[in-house]
Amino acid sequence: MTGAPDWGYTTQEKSNLLIGNRIKSQFGTSITEGMKEKNNIHLIWGILLLLAGIGVFFRIPQVMPKLEQIQYFSSGLFFIRFCFYLIGALLVAGGGKKVIAFFQKPKKDM
Repeated sequence: MTGAPDWGYTTQEKSNLLIGNRIKSQFGTSITEGMKEKNNIHLIWGILLLLAGIGVFFRIPQVMPKLEQIQYFSSGLFFIRFCFYLIGALLVAGGGKKVIAFFQKPKKDM
């Protein structure tokens, strides 16, 4: 017995596993096609995150005067404003990261 165990795969099946693009999923698409679809979903999700974060930044000035009128929140307005801006920044950063990762070239394995 030499090398790694075969786990019941034939030589052809092993080469297909290594190549990857020959393997068909149960839906008939190759793994690379599924990865492209997944990347497109990641791009759309990243854009939505960016838009949500920008929306938070535009909405904060409209909401804060209404919160100032509520006595319960009057003592913690700085903290509330900070949290709103933090949420907006995290949404923009996360969306930007996904969009940038979509357009970067994939790193090749060494």
